[in-house]
Amino acid sequence: NITTQANDNTVGDIKELFQKKYLLSTILCISLFFIAACTYYGLYTISTLTVQEMNATEEEVDNKRIVKSQITIACVCLFAYVIGGLMAEIPQLGRKGVIWIWALLNAIFIVPATYFPKLYTLFFAIAMLSNNIWVNVLITYIVEIFPTKLRDTSSGFLLMTFRVSCFISQFLYLGLFEVHFRVVYYLSCVMLVIAIVLTL
Repeated sequence: NITTQANDNTVGDIKELFQKKYLLSTILCISLFFIAACTYYGLYTISTLTVQEMNATEEEVDNKRIVKSQITIACVCLFAYVIGGLMAEIPQLGRKGVIWIWALLNAIFIVPATYFPKLYTLFFAIAMLSNNIWVNVLITYIVEIFPTKLRDTSSGFLLMTFRVSCFISQFLYLGLFEVHFRVVYYLSCVMLVIAIVLTL
């Protein structure tokens, strides 16, 4: 059976991802996934702490307001899957176009969120929506970057690096938050600009 023989030859070795032909793509993808993890999971980890920090002068931080803020942000992010999926199919934009445009919007809204406490939920929600869009398109895009025989291996390896980065980012951001709460937002903005450059 020709199909069976073809399938038997499609098993790619992980070391092929680091051969000269695919090395740059692999390094770029690993870097993008690390940035994606930091600018989503890292920021989400310190978002409630940020609200508390910004309202530290108040006698009592309203926990109900914090919970409502988190629910609002999560609800806004639900639209990311539809928006990203639709935009990724626009030929003039393509996958790369959607990634860098939404990463730029992510960068634009993340720092101002810390300077306007009353608008924090709005700005942070837009930033997280933007992040969700470009990260989900990136996850889809890696399937198309590598050849068929490396597709399973590349997807598995890169998503593994993404999950490890998600784990690391939380501790990294909590540590930097102790220095100053705005440090992580500036760092995220810089990382997002790097992500745009790497995507292009």
